[in-house]
Amino acid sequence: MTRCGHVYCWPCLLHYLSLTAHSWRRCPICYEAIHRSDLKSVLTEAKTLYRRGERITMCLMRREKNCLFPVPQPLWKKGIIAPLSLSDDKSVTCYQKLLTANTEQVEAILNREEQQLQRQLSEEGETLLKLRCRPLVNGGRLCRTMKAWLTASHVTLPQCLHVKTMFTLLIHQYRSHHVTCSLTKRRIL
Repeated sequence: MTRCGHVYCWPCLLHYLSLTAHSWRRCPICYEAIHRSDLKSVLTEAKTLYRRGERITMCLMRREKNCLFPVPQPLWKKGIIAPLSLSDDKSVTCYQKLLTANTEQVEAILNREEQQLQRQLSEEGETLLKLRCRPLVNGGRLCRTMKAWLTASHVTLPQCLHVKTMFTLLIHQYRSHHVTCSLTKRRIL
């Protein structure tokens, strides 16, 4: 999530930020500055979508004056002003916009997100490698480099972003080459 509150997927946003020499880019929605250091992780939870006329149960919330942390009325205790932790009861923390976390919890979140990025890279990489692409760039060196990185046992995040950028360029070149050849009625494959 960006400082302006817009939520994007990690690979897309990191790729977007890597496309400039500057340390920041503008948010595609509201044009506020996005800095890599300002990005926050977001965990979404599925909620029930209610239909018109359907009966719902609401929860009365209460918060102390000058406190940012509301809690459900039955769980409210006078004097609770400290921010809640990630390890606190989920029935209370699900209403919070801000939670504190210790070092181990932050590391666990980062490890989970890195694994998700690695899994997404391997899934997208395998899909793109299955394409019957001709070596269009540097006599095939580009395709060999991507295959080597995708089959490596450990790929770092910068390598992931670099490979994704290379795939994007390769597909763009393949499509533009395919369109050019089909317009001149030449067979390219």
